[in-house]
Order: sequence, then structure tokens, then C-alpha cells
Amino acid sequence: MELSPEQLAILQGNQGPVKAMMMHQLVQLGQAMEAKRLVPISNAHAILTGGGKLLSMLPEDAAAKQALQMDMVAGTRVAVKTTVQSGTVDLEQIDYLGIPEEAATVERKLLHEGSQSGFEVTWTCTPYLVGNVPSQGEVLAWTESSAVLYANSMLGARTNRNGISAIAAAVTGWVPEYGMLLDGCRKAQILVEVTVPLVDEMHWGALGYFTGDRAGLKVPVFTGLPSPTLEQVKQLCAALATSGGMSMFHIVGVTPEAPDLEAALGNHEPLAQYTFGSQELQETIDRMRQVSGKDIDHAVLGCPHATLYEVERAARLLRGKRLPSGVKVWIWTPFALKEVACRLGYVDAIEGAGGKVLSDSCPLAGLFSGGTRMVTNSFKMAHYSRAMLGNEVYIADWRSCLEAALEGRLP
Repeated sequence: MELSPEQLAILQGNQGPVKAMMMHQLVQLGQAMEAKRLVPISNAHAILTGGGKLLSMLPEDAAAKQALQMDMVAGTRVAVKTTVQSGTVDLEQIDYLGIPEEAATVERKLLHEGSQSGFEVTWTCTPYLVGNVPSQGEVLAWTESSAVLYANSMLGARTNRNGISAIAAAVTGWVPEYGMLLDGCRKAQILVEVTVPLVDEMHWGALGYFTGDRAGLKVPVFTGLPSPTLEQVKQLCAALATSGGMSMFHIVGVTPEAPDLEAALGNHEPLAQYTFGSQELQETIDRMRQVSGKDIDHAVLGCPHATLYEVERAARLLRGKRLPSGVKVWIWTPFALKEVACRLGYVDAIEGAGGKVLSDSCPLAGLFSGGTRMVTNSFKMAHYSRAMLGNEVYIADWRSCLEAALEGRLP
């Protein structure tokens, strides 16, 4: 891989040991991916994980690398706009969630040191909800699989799925050029014809879960779809990244790089073609409705983090009502949006009914104290809750989830 004189100087330590370490990591990544060069980025989204229950689930070496990186980043400023997500602790709810104080202490340290280093510590998996909305063609270094899909597909920006390398890219301002940064890799290889109306965001999640399972790492293109709402495409992105591993999709006539089917496919024939109709929709939903009883003990919404509109919908339905004893409703949203929701009275309405509006963390980090039978509108939440935590799960639309919680029984 060829390095410019500036990049080589950073690698040799001319700008300090931290940048040298970060550049070394990027060079290793580039060599592994057979990149020919490093290219500048204008934007990054990284994960800083400090403590809590989710960290204990990471492989020991991965957790150690993250801790080492953050220790070394302290005192070093990022080179580009960089938002940050966590995944461990809601600092305002540590007692309620049963988070050890030592984990909260680490998180507060990350909040302080990250802010001092120029990271925008937004603590959310949906940076596009809190002001990080790159434009078409911008080169990024984003982590979080569903956010990567959103940036590449809906915004037309360019980013690979970065892990801890996103921190290295944020600090140096460079990233190896491979994958989704190259024109040829962004063309669709799988064609999915949608023949059933998708009337709810949960249905868009079903489409994503169906497609990811079949496409794997390959880029799909969808025909027969209208332009989705933010809430709908959020569930599509999350589900695609849960059952599949791709970093981009196209919707003909909607996404920036798919004005027509030929452009999305790059004038090539698809490697495979599927139909998503009413039967496929129902079969996909049924996969996430394997429960042994009707009683539920928790409803989880906001995976990925909820929009302000979703919080308002919950407040409207729960206002003046009361959840039965033993049933929890958790709605996860960026703390920036939670502050707005507080001012507008949405949080009071939800928590007045016995629910909780939570922030800062990934919903999975708090689910250890959640319960055993869950209802959710998120295929990602349902998939990982069942696989990682052993919960029984029932997928339903947003309104049905809340109505089920109010009854204490599945719809």
C-alpha cells in the first residue's frame, strides 16, 4: 500500500505516539483488505465502550484493545467531526437498571475525556438523528452496522463497516480505500421484488430480515417500494444488518444511486432474484413469534434508538393510563431527543404510566433485568434478545406492543 509523505511521517511518529499507533492500525487494515492507498475522511462515528454489562460480553482481547485505545486517545484531538456511541450505561438510570457504580464511573470518565478530545459524545447508534447527516459522496469512517447501511444507502455517503478502526480514522483523518468506498463494490448483486404493501415499520424490518438472510454480504436492490419514512428505513437497515452482513442496499427510484434498476445493478444481471410477497412477509413475522404463553413482562421499543415522533406516539397512547404490575415498557432514544421529549411532556406521560424512557446505551445492555417474555417492533432486538439473553420474543407493530403491555398479554 502506497503512503503519502504526510502519512508516512505520521506512521514514523512525527506527530506523536498516539497517531503513529493509529496509523499503524490503519495500514495493517489496508494491507489485509488489499487497499492501494489511504484516503481522507470528513466524518467519523465510533464506539467508546467503558464499562457495564455489555463490555463483559466482549472477547477479552477486544475489550482490552478498546480500553487501551481510549487511554491513548485521551489528550489527543480528533481530526474530523466524530460522533460517538456507547452501549453500556444510562448514566441517569444506573440504580434502576442495576448498573454497578464502578461501570458508571468509567462511563463518566469516557464522557469527559472523549469530549476533551473533540468527540461529540452523543451516545447513540443513530447519529443521523442528532445532527450527523453527511452528504452524498462524503467519505466516512462509521461503525454501527445499521448506521453504515443508512449512510451508504439513503444518504449516498461512503463508508465501510468500521470497528475500533473508526477511532484510528477519526484521530488521523485517513482510512484505507476498499469496499464501499469504491464504485464497483456499491452495485447491487441481489434483486428483491416486493409485491406486498408494507404498512408499518415492523413490515420493513421483516423485509430486511428476509433479505439479509438470503443476500449475506451481497448488496440487494429492491423494486416495488415507495419512499420510506425515517422510522421505516431505520427498521429496514437494522434488520438487514442483523440477518445479513452487507453495508448497502438500493431502492429503485428512491435511493441516490438507484434512479433505475440498470443503474443500481451496474448494467449486470443479478446473481439471484427473490420475491417478497404476503406469504414471505407472514412467514418472516412468524419466525419471531415463537412463545410458550400469552403473558408478557416487558416491551422494548427504540432499537435502533427511537425518533422524537416515535416517543410522541408512545406518549399519546400511554398518557393517563397505567401499566399492570410486573410489566415494563422501555423506550430507548438519544439523550438529545430525550431532553426535547422532556420539554414537550412526552417523558412525563410515558413514565406517568409506569414506563421508562432510557438513553446513552444499547437496549441489549439493559435487558439483563428486563424479563423473560418480550414484545418489540424491532427484528434486531427480537433476534439478539432471543439469541443472547434467552428471551421469548413476539414481534408486533409499535401500537400493538404498547397495547399488549397495557394488557400484560400478547395481542
